[in-house]
Amino acid sequence: MHRQQRAKIPRALIIGGGIAGLTTALALQQAGLTVRVFEQADASREEGAGIALWSNAAHVLTHLGCDDLLQSLGAPITQIVRYTPTGRILSAQPLGHLTSRMGIGSFAVHRAEFHRGLLQAVAPDTVSFQARCIRFRQDGGGVAVEFADGREAQGDLLIGADGIRSVIRTQMFGQRTLRYAGYTTIRGIASFEHPFLCPGKLFETWGRGSQFGAVRLTQGRVYWFLRLSGPARGAKREKAELQALCHTWHEPIEAIIAATEETALVQRDVYDCKPLSRWGQGAITPVGDAAHPMTTSLAQGACQAIEDAGVLGSCLQADPVLPALCNYEQARIGRATNMVKLARRLAKLEQWDYPLVSWVRNLLVLRPPHAIQERFTQQIFGFRVSQ
Repeated sequence: MHRQQRAKIPRALIIGGGIAGLTTALALQQAGLTVRVFEQADASREEGAGIALWSNAAHVLTHLGCDDLLQSLGAPITQIVRYTPTGRILSAQPLGHLTSRMGIGSFAVHRAEFHRGLLQAVAPDTVSFQARCIRFRQDGGGVAVEFADGREAQGDLLIGADGIRSVIRTQMFGQRTLRYAGYTTIRGIASFEHPFLCPGKLFETWGRGSQFGAVRLTQGRVYWFLRLSGPARGAKREKAELQALCHTWHEPIEAIIAATEETALVQRDVYDCKPLSRWGQGAITPVGDAAHPMTTSLAQGACQAIEDAGVLGSCLQADPVLPALCNYEQARIGRATNMVKLARRLAKLEQWDYPLVSWVRNLLVLRPPHAIQERFTQQIFGFRVSQ
């Protein structure tokens, strides 16, 4: 049964107004559903540094009509180059063949600007802020969500897009144990120009138990990240400490950190969860980190959430709510679970600290045979939404 044959337009409630929630709202509105998004934060809240929207996510965004958003906010990523801390090239991977195959490239964007763009792209009055979900109810008539301020909302389906500590997932499956990945990520954005950062180049420098990466954004800015292995800290590291840690690394790493405002640093200990064997219950399903939280090592967290949104929208456009949610889960759970596992394995490799094993890692992992690299690239970036 197609959407135009339905006697009633389904009402979707989405908990969480981040990238996962807003992209899902776009996909469901494109599918013809009535959508309301509830976000616990205040409307003025903006945080985060940069984000890579790889070809798999860019394809979905184009499918959802966000071409202009990508082109106006995104700086193309055309190659990935990896270095040792002394500046010796470990590997150089051009992405032009992937762009040709996918029909679209990869982009680096300012996360807050991308979030604002998604907010403007959804239908007016879609998002309600300062709405903290505390529980839901489900019966034959649909779903109802209760909020901390006493409000309620009713709908025909409920989407949990409320992150790694999802209230929706917890009520369905109980409290999940968060697994510390063994490292902390510090991110920043600096106004910075340097010949080393040529247009389109994303570089990563792999040390022993630490990695630094950077890529150009628009407007003369650079997005960078630093992964540091060790116990979970909680407290933020000072910028001077970060500069000292990278003092002996090749240019312009220390200079990029120095050009970043101290207050603009975003630091998080990285966690994931053991993958779920099933995602949904009845008319309720999660997307993004609520369904499959993963480490940052693949830079695929947001991209996988965007994939979820595209597939969910396609399923709801083709079928009634309950079979559509089942089809969505069947289509996504295998790939998302594999990404969680792959990201966790890569996170462990990044943390190798001994000189000999780090040398072996650099030789075998960062300089694989071309055929293996091609298969890996296609596995990660080659996703397409079924038309």
